Amino acid sequence: MALVFKRLPNLSAKISNTFNWVLKKPITRVFIFTGMTCVVYLLIGESSIPSANNSIFDTNLFIFYFPFYMVGWVLYKSKHLLDSFKRLDWLCTILGLILFMISLAINDLKLVDVSPYQDISKVVFQSLMVWLFIFGITGLFIRYGSKHSARMRSISDASYWVYLVHYTLTIFISALLFRWDVHATIKFLTVMISTTIISFVTYHYFVRSSFIGKFLNGRKYTRKLLDIKK
Repeated sequence: MALVFKRLPNLSAKISNTFNWVLKKPITRVFIFTGMTCVVYLLIGESSIPSANNSIFDTNLFIFYFPFYMVGWVLYKSKHLLDSFKRLDWLCTILGLILFMISLAINDLKLVDVSPYQDISKVVFQSLMVWLFIFGITGLFIRYGSKHSARMRSISDASYWVYLVHYTLTIFISALLFRWDVHATIKFLTVMISTTIISFVTYHYFVRSSFIGKFLNGRKYTRKLLDIKK
């Protein structure tokens, strides 16, 4: 797709300009992207998207998450508009939380007979909730987490590696603890803490300054916190 956009600069410019126009309008962007996600739900014929639980390629999962990836990709060229995420960031986050709590309450009702109208309402509800969270939480981090911190920059650089390896680690460590006769909370904390430690330690010593780190983050980074700059 990068090659296509490179070969078609006029198309690339139109997409970028339209995207920039939408981003500048905090209410409009929520509804436009909500509509986009609703269309995706309708295309795949699902009212909910389960998490991937195996290594088999899932077409519906790919189709569902692809637009989110594309929005992030196009946004990379529009980083100058990130400050616009601070507009209505608290409102978006609060509304997202309210919708989330409502969805939990609805799920607890365990309705058996679901009409097509209820499915459509669920799709709209979930699509709106996820984009409210995206714009709200991103805006809050831009508002309160934009000051440089070497430690937080290192954690941020590690995020992609942690994302890639944590799922396998949680499965592997959970399997090791399967016969451990303790409360589930202790198992959960053990898995979470050990996965976090292993993920960040392996990144710091084996990825950050290696060719893997260059592949994931665009270049190799120093492991010394004092050398980390903006």
